[in-house]
Amino acid sequence: MDNDTIFLYIIAAAALCFALINCIQFIMKRNKTAQTTGTIISIKMPNPETAKARNSKWAIVSYTDSFRIVKGGCEELSVDLNKKIFGIRNFSTGFEALVKTEDLKQFAHLNVEPATIDDIVVFTSKRGGQYE
Repeated sequence: MDNDTIFLYIIAAAALCFALINCIQFIMKRNKTAQTTGTIISIKMPNPETAKARNSKWAIVSYTDSFRIVKGGCEELSVDLNKKIFGIRNFSTGFEALVKTEDLKQFAHLNVEPATIDDIVVFTSKRGGQYE
């Protein structure tokens, strides 16, 4: 075999490994999704004067408030409440958890704050992790 063929086989093997890793990650994270409702407020083009063709369009989107952050002490988290949690961050003094807005009735005795998109990403990507 010549060098060009070996190089193409190496590229094909790397692409196959990349596809397998992404497939495994997709299967592992399939239950960590949530649905939200968004409304497009406006659409703008970054370079409307200089690039008429192939110019991207950027949308400004507003999302419905679907999640909240619930905070409490370690003793305040029961097994029933733990079933309603999407993600949790445990500390030595207590916990922070991501819950759906519709489930807030069960968390009325705890401190409740609005969740940002950053909070949602952190809580759904590191489920059950320990944080300092």
